[in-house]
Amino acid sequence: MNSFRLDLKNVNDYVPKLADQMKIGYKEELGEYKIFIPKDYGNGFISCINFPNGIGLYIYSLKFKERINIELAHQNQSLVRFLYMLKGSVNSGLDSGIKYQIKPLEHYTIAPKLGQIQELLFDENEETIFCYLEVDRVKYKDYCAFDFKLIEPRLQKLFGDTSASQEVFIPGTYGVNVYNILEEILENPLIGFPRINYLGGKSLTALSQMMLNFQMQEQPEIFRHGRNEYLAVQRATTYIHNNLQELKNIKGIAEESGVNANKLQEGFKKFKGKSINSYIHDLRLKKAMQLLLKGEDTVISITEKVGLRSRSYLAKSFKERYGISPKEVMQGFKNKKGNK
Repeated sequence: MNSFRLDLKNVNDYVPKLADQMKIGYKEELGEYKIFIPKDYGNGFISCINFPNGIGLYIYSLKFKERINIELAHQNQSLVRFLYMLKGSVNSGLDSGIKYQIKPLEHYTIAPKLGQIQELLFDENEETIFCYLEVDRVKYKDYCAFDFKLIEPRLQKLFGDTSASQEVFIPGTYGVNVYNILEEILENPLIGFPRINYLGGKSLTALSQMMLNFQMQEQPEIFRHGRNEYLAVQRATTYIHNNLQELKNIKGIAEESGVNANKLQEGFKKFKGKSINSYIHDLRLKKAMQLLLKGEDTVISITEKVGLRSRSYLAKSFKERYGISPKEVMQGFKNKKGNK
C-alpha cells in the first residue's frame, strides 16, 4: 500500500503537494487545481478550488491499481468537511478513532481538531467518485459578517468552533436535493471564467442543502427506500456516458443496468427528473458544447461523437437549447484564437 502524508499550511497546497509526492505535474487554471492520476497508480483525477468566502470544492473521480492512503493534516486552518459519496466507497476516519467505510448515498460531516489527521483509504481496482465541501470556519465567519450566536444552535456549535477544539465525525444519508446539485457540478460543460463562477454559485447552493441535512439529521425517504433504484440509474448513466456514440435502445440500456425498462424509466424520473431519452438528449447537447468549445473537431465529427446521425438535427436542437448554432460557437472560438 502506498501512503501519502500531506502536511498542509494553506488550503491550496493540497494538489501541489500530492503531485510532488507522486512525482508528476498538475494543472492550475483561475484558481482551480487538478491532478491526473498517473498510469503507475491507476487513472482518474482529483480537483479542487477554494473561494475567498472560505468554501472549497473537492472532487475525486478515480480508480487506483493498489490500495492508496491519503493523509490530510492542516496545521493552521479550522475546517469542516461535508463529504458525499456518489460511487464506490472510501474508508475514512480521524487519527484518534475508528475508520468508517463510506458507501454511495452516505455522507459524513467531519471537523478535525487543529493538526489532526483525516485519512482517506482507497481500495484497489474500485472506481470511486465523491465530493466534499471544505469550509474554513474563520474565513467563512468573516464572510458572513454577522454574529454566529444568532444562528441555529446545532450549526452554531459546528461553525462557531473557529479554534477547532472539538472533533466531529458524524454519518448521515443524503437526499435528491444534494445529489442533483453534485450531478450538475460533475456534468457541467463550462470552461474558463464562466466555469469558476458556476462552481462558486453551485458550491454555495450545495452548502445550504448540506447545512439543512446536518441540522435535521434525518434520512430522506426517497433514498432510504430507493437504494437499488438509484444504483440501477447510476449503472445506466455510466453506460450512457461511456457509450454515447453507439448507444443501445432503452431495453438494452435497462439490461446493462440490471432492471427492466419500466423500472429504469421510473428511476430516471425520480432521480433525474426526466425520461431516459430526455437525459440522453441533454447529455448529447452538453457533450457537443464541450467539444465545440475545445475547437478541435468539425461539426460533422462532433455530430458523430455525440451519437447523432444528422448534422441538421444537432444544429436545430443546439439552437433551441443554447440560442446559438454550433457553427456560431465554433466561429466565435476561432475568432478568439485569432485575436490572441
